[in-house]
Amino acid sequence: PEAKIKNAERMRNKRAKDIFNKKQQSYPAPLYDDKTDEHRINSGGEWEWNRFCKIREEVEIWNDFLGGVDFWDGRLGPSLAEACKTAGGQERWVADILEHIEWGRELLQSLERMQGVLPNKAWQIRHLWQVEVQCLKTVLKGLACLESRVNLDRHGSLNLLSALDIDELMGVHGGRTVDGDEEFLDIEESNN
Repeated sequence: PEAKIKNAERMRNKRAKDIFNKKQQSYPAPLYDDKTDEHRINSGGEWEWNRFCKIREEVEIWNDFLGGVDFWDGRLGPSLAEACKTAGGQERWVADILEHIEWGRELLQSLERMQGVLPNKAWQIRHLWQVEVQCLKTVLKGLACLESRVNLDRHGSLNLLSALDIDELMGVHGGRTVDGDEEFLDIEESNN
């Protein structure tokens, strides 16, 4: 049985790595290099392309947390469980997540508008737009995952914190409190 468990774990890890590698390979082509553009604008205004290159780098760094937004949903729980093993780990973990959420919101605000000078060619503007949409999708998906899974309203249905410690704090066991009082309604009873 132990060999089967270890083999199953190895296979799960291999599948996760394969999915991650496939996602990395399907990442969009490198950004268009403005240094070789013959129509480069040398005015005093900042060229929008340069601003988006910086933002995209920040989004990629933000995305690296816990292996990328595609894996956050499955890795937040184990990450919190690991943090809870140390004294004060849960508080630090929540603070780190909240800081990451705030950073994501700042990135979202910087992606909201195009403030700089746009390129002259239509294909360059389309490419710029594609880069922005890809960054927006990454940030929005990550924020949705973090904000829905790590809410501080400890009664949320998807809240990781409630799953770990609220039952112990409330003394709830199998839908009843330690006193034997019913804590939760059965779904069938509530429908009748």
